[in-house]
Amino acid sequence: MLIIILMIFAGLIYKKLAVRNEVKKEIDINTLEPAFELGPGWTIHKYVQTFDVYKKDKLVAKIKAQSGYLTSTALLPPGTPPQKHPFITASVLVPEEENNLSQLLKGAKDFNEYLSLLKEDGYVVFLTRP
Repeated sequence: MLIIILMIFAGLIYKKLAVRNEVKKEIDINTLEPAFELGPGWTIHKYVQTFDVYKKDKLVAKIKAQSGYLTSTALLPPGTPPQKHPFITASVLVPEEENNLSQLLKGAKDFNEYLSLLKEDGYVVFLTRP
């Protein structure tokens, strides 16, 4: 009985690791779904795409291809709402990268351009949810 339970448990762990490795793949910016204009400066993708952003094998941010909030590693002053953005939802996970990621975002006119700027600056971007 114990052997059967251990075999089932090992199978579940293997399946979870296999699924995690299948989903995580480096993106090709040229194959992303086109964005739709919702109004001046507001875009949304056909499907909400979620990405992990790495710098030297360290996860530094999680981003989504939809308008939303920019979440900082720093605490906001009391009563201050998070900054809203027209084409991205982002959570920065590493304080040392926050300024650079913010500057790249300011230089992008849309989500796909931001992904291009990230790659040009040495970040590796993985699509985690198509």
